[in-house]
Amino acid sequence: MQEQLTANYVLHMRPFRETSQIVELLTRDEGRLAAVARGVRGRSGSRGRRGALAAPRQFVPALARWIGRGPLFTLTAWEPAVAGPAPVLAGERLAGGLYMNELLVRMLKPADGHPALYDDYALTLAALESEAALPPLLRRFEHRLLLDCGYAPDFRATVTGDGVLPDRRYRLHGDEGFARDDDAGAFPGSALLAIAADDYSQATTRRHALTIFRALLAPHLGNRPLKSRELLHR
Repeated sequence: MQEQLTANYVLHMRPFRETSQIVELLTRDEGRLAAVARGVRGRSGSRGRRGALAAPRQFVPALARWIGRGPLFTLTAWEPAVAGPAPVLAGERLAGGLYMNELLVRMLKPADGHPALYDDYALTLAALESEAALPPLLRRFEHRLLLDCGYAPDFRATVTGDGVLPDRRYRLHGDEGFARDDDAGAFPGSALLAIAADDYSQATTRRHALTIFRALLAPHLGNRPLKSRELLHR
């Protein structure tokens, strides 16, 4: 049983029975967990009665309490962590937020804490609300996710330990890393070094990063396509 209110974000919600939802939460220290939020949906086509529990919402920094032993807990409290209007994401920025949430649901194991990734997620959400360009935000988050899960190769060195040179080309060998390959279709070392430095100012770097990160994520996402990618078109 979890006694204290715990900081969290809602990653996903789906209907459960007549008036409830199953909510996927991301917590800083306890990782991803699923809980039933009872009485937060209307009944039989009408608004119906609402329970005392506030209806959870995505992209809102929140506090929650739950009971049970899992893997499916019961949510007993959920409330926004700060007063004021909820963050508003629309268009591509909403699609970007949904994409991050879907990645976390598919990539993270239940009850496996990722404090640094939680903090990166919160910072990226805040940036989504600003005028910051979307592609660099998503590429940085993909890189952080791969690093935290242990699936990111070294972008500064090859599999043989040689340093990546900006004027050479390299081929990706899964999450083992990069090997020298002078074929014109291989990745330029300059792009790899820019990715290592989180520098996505160049369109070519963003394009190569998109290709590399998709290749690295694919083995861990399974055969089902990410629905949110259809909204992003990138």
